[in-house]
Amino acid sequence: MPDQWHGTLGGYTNHKCRCDQCRAANSAYMKQARLKRRSRQVPDHVHGTVNGYGSYGCRCDECTEAWTADSRARKERITGRPVSAYASKAERKLLADWKEARRENRAINRSERELKKILSRLEVALGLVEARASGKVPFNERYVVNPANGCWEWQGKLQNGYGSYKGMGAHRWSFLDAGGVIPDGMNLDHKCHTEDEACPGGECRHRSCVNPDHLEAVTQMENMLRGRSAAAITLRTGVCQNGHPFEGDNVRVRAHHPRKNRECVQCNRERSRRWRAAQRARLAAYLDK
Repeated sequence: MPDQWHGTLGGYTNHKCRCDQCRAANSAYMKQARLKRRSRQVPDHVHGTVNGYGSYGCRCDECTEAWTADSRARKERITGRPVSAYASKAERKLLADWKEARRENRAINRSERELKKILSRLEVALGLVEARASGKVPFNERYVVNPANGCWEWQGKLQNGYGSYKGMGAHRWSFLDAGGVIPDGMNLDHKCHTEDEACPGGECRHRSCVNPDHLEAVTQMENMLRGRSAAAITLRTGVCQNGHPFEGDNVRVRAHHPRKNRECVQCNRERSRRWRAAQRARLAAYLDK
């Protein structure tokens, strides 16, 4: 292509050049033509037709709807199947505004509900009002003393074995009311559960105890070590539940697990062997059919 055609509309259309200069010239021409077409006055008889949208660049609802219907009919002729109608630009804008307003209203309502909850809890904590559920009955009337072990067993509703009073755990309220202090990062441990060797652990009856003398503020690790779970027993004894030493090279972190738990390498190998043996047995049974 001659050099004089570079950077012109003829270089893009006639000589099929796609360099940056020719592309820019074609874009400038198309933009100018589009502005010229849209600047023309649209005759009244053209409004609401395909020509009003395509030739004159009118974007009113009538012309847009006519163009949409024509495009849909053309697609139906080409594909041979019906094409669902879609909303106009104005309708889509109205629907988007309505969804945004509904989303904002939901956020405002959610914030108002959360604020009411926070204010009610703050009033209960400051002693301005009594808790609606548990404040009607005095604390000393909501538990029964067990003479066998001295536990104050909570008689109200339990959640995961723990009672609640005035917006907090009943055992925490009892400990704080008796003058106890719970430092940041510390948990309350039931000493009655730790001393009872016959207790299986889990959601046991000791969780409902609200006797402040049976409670002690300890760290999360100490609280877990005092438990009856397999992890606690392993950490205390240094031996896994199958009797393998849980230390050194026999321990590895489960990197693929979200909680990054540790596992016994020997137990994992034996579990893999059992799984492979079961797979071989299932395959042999399938082939024998």
